[in-house]
Amino acid sequence: MATEITTTFVSERLRSIRHAQSLSLSDVENASDGAIKAVVLGSYERGSRSLSVKRAIQIADFYGVPVSTLFGSAPTKGTVITGRVIIDTRRLRNLSESGATPDRSALQMISRYITHIQSSREDWNGEVISLRERDIEYVAICLGYTSKSLMDWLESQKLLLAVRS
Repeated sequence: MATEITTTFVSERLRSIRHAQSLSLSDVENASDGAIKAVVLGSYERGSRSLSVKRAIQIADFYGVPVSTLFGSAPTKGTVITGRVIIDTRRLRNLSESGATPDRSALQMISRYITHIQSSREDWNGEVISLRERDIEYVAICLGYTSKSLMDWLESQKLLLAVRS
């Protein structure tokens, strides 16, 4: 179900992003060299002042987040992965250790992440691993993909063995 975008939602999102970065209103004003006034940002966060597109972009840039983050992101059809994704870890390891390939750094990053998962789960099967929905989301974020485009990429690399519910 898509999130309803309201003034209250955007106001709360602004505050939560600031809090997630452990910043006070004064910290934002100081770090932005006064470009974003504490009193004005507080008004946006309370919903008592309208936020222009220009100002939303400026604030998002300051926080280092996509402007769409301020307004939430409804899942796009076909991008939500449910269940578990079975990855061929043996092939992943071989690809990430092989010579120069355009995708080598992405493969190495995924390999490191999977090694971490194996360690935390004490799952040393070594041939395949079952990644949870959240794992796929994290890898997609790190690589700059959507979950759907990551799945397509994994399939193109012949790493995706199955998707199970």
